[in-house]
Amino acid sequence: MTARGVPGPSGPEAAGGERSAAAIDLRLAGLAVATWLAALAGLHLTVGRTLLLAAVAAGAAGLGGLHLSGVLGRPAGPVRRYGWIAVAVLLGVVCGAAATAARLSVRDAGPVRALVEERATVTAELVVRDDPRPVRGVAGRPATLLVPAELTGFTGPDGRRVATPARVLVLATDPGWRRC
Repeated sequence: MTARGVPGPSGPEAAGGERSAAAIDLRLAGLAVATWLAALAGLHLTVGRTLLLAAVAAGAAGLGGLHLSGVLGRPAGPVRRYGWIAVAVLLGVVCGAAATAARLSVRDAGPVRALVEERATVTAELVVRDDPRPVRGVAGRPATLLVPAELTGFTGPDGRRVATPARVLVLATDPGWRRC
């Protein structure tokens, strides 16, 4: 109580007027770490397996949420206390795996992926989307520039034209790119 009878701050706020730096809120840390780890795992898996990972995690999160809500049985004390953390981690896996699978499905689209695996020479039609930016290079080698662009289409080695919109990064060493 303060001098006027109004309750004053209690806990960490009472000591210094603010929360102490030691009181770090980690409630979403598990979700964030699980999202990044699932995205990293998805980069090493196929699109199908990454989607399977997302589906299994979504099912487990759904069942866990129903159990913790009391719809599927009564959870024990420790399960009630820490179960929502596990559900949040599973939701992070769903988010990371689903987002990565969506990006991988675009990246691994049919005609482009087949030509990359063949290391085929193609004639690409690009629209430059930003100014070239220098990339830290190695001494003794020509300077490299990073050019964000959009691939509008390409002509394959067999002369067939393929229209496939995709974002690409061009690594350029020609001095002509410096004037762009």
